Amino acid sequence: MLTYFCFIESEILTTPHMEPLMATTDEDARREAEALMAQHASAVAAHVLLGDRLIASIRTIPGPRR
Repeated sequence: MLTYFCFIESEILTTPHMEPLMATTDEDARREAEALMAQHASAVAAHVLLGDRLIASIRTIPGPRR
């Protein structure tokens, strides 16, 4: 069984942060990636992969800078 992975792009890091996901379906993996992005204040995008197949790319909505 293949493992879903999430790569989180950041405003402050040049190398994406990688997390294995517990998900067993594409939709669960997408939701888990969205939750991970919420934990990373500098996240700008997350990419979910299963093996070499891209499942989803999620981008943050730019907001006002503080």
